[in-house]
Amino acid sequence: MWSFFSVKRWLFFLLLALVLMMPLPAFALTPEQVYESVKDSVLVVKVYDQRGRLVGFGSGVMLPLGDIVTNYHVIKSGVRYSVGQAKEAKPATLKGMDKNKDLCLLSAPGIEAKPATLGQAAKLKVGQPVYAVGAPQGLELSLSEGIVSQLRGVVPPIIQTTVPISPGSSGGGLFNAEGELVGITTFQLKEGQNLNFALPVEWIGLVAKRKTEYFPVPIEQEQKFVTLYSASGPVHLGDEEFPDWPPLHGTCFGADFSYDGPIEILTLKLQTYGIEITAPIYLNNHKVAVLPPQRGAQTRKTRPNEWTRDISINIPTDKLINGLNKLVICTDLVGRPEFPGDKDDFQFRNFRIIVK
Repeated sequence: MWSFFSVKRWLFFLLLALVLMMPLPAFALTPEQVYESVKDSVLVVKVYDQRGRLVGFGSGVMLPLGDIVTNYHVIKSGVRYSVGQAKEAKPATLKGMDKNKDLCLLSAPGIEAKPATLGQAAKLKVGQPVYAVGAPQGLELSLSEGIVSQLRGVVPPIIQTTVPISPGSSGGGLFNAEGELVGITTFQLKEGQNLNFALPVEWIGLVAKRKTEYFPVPIEQEQKFVTLYSASGPVHLGDEEFPDWPPLHGTCFGADFSYDGPIEILTLKLQTYGIEITAPIYLNNHKVAVLPPQRGAQTRKTRPNEWTRDISINIPTDKLINGLNKLVICTDLVGRPEFPGDKDDFQFRNFRIIVK
């Protein structure tokens, strides 16, 4: 028969065991502590066109596996990228993307950055403090403070927050009070006040899993040839005098494609509208071919009707990389002697990237 003191001692050890089994509570950090813990994880992403001109910028966050996450809309208008802090930057390549989720992954070998600690947007509660670190208006490593205003959609939710988001903030990190990455700051509704939104950190994992799955599905397969990319067009580059022919990407057009397996032949096929200038072609930032002039077809009277037959250009395969590849075709804007003050333009259609 147990004595009174034996029962008390047994209850004491039982309660002690239960306490030790409970998870330790997470302690909120001060804003200063949050900033110190995450500032080395947030990078500036710069975007350049084929001529090396800066055409955009945003923010990015270093992930535990070494990739940098940012918004797809940050990089979509460029063909070259760099990431870094202050005056130190490294060239970056596009490793994966999901246009629908507006997220992409960059790879920048040699970049020195601290991987962010990942949290969960699904565990956020309305009213909890959150912090954004990014480069609004190009002012890198800026800290903004706010709260979770609401959680929108299904789990994991899109995060509505009072944390200010400005151009340049896109792709930056939204962190909780423990310094964990819970979202990617993405957009704001300008019609209201403090209507800012971040994509849930859980979506990054979906992009990572689909690095080679979200690209265009082969749409034709004949005689062992497979079309990896197709744009019917017409696509028009360059001539501001014809507003009804909307230009794409300024003076360049880019096509992202991926192919797993050996490639014997990589061919670009397209029909052009009789350009009288050369058009350089780049594969993963390397000039690999030139589209020669197609003379005699371009006059103002016959512009809508004078399309060439299919032009085939073989592209060297030694510049291909595993995963995502980017092929870019450009045209230089040059003065036309027969039309003083005019600038030459370039139209094409039935653009296809074909491999065997």
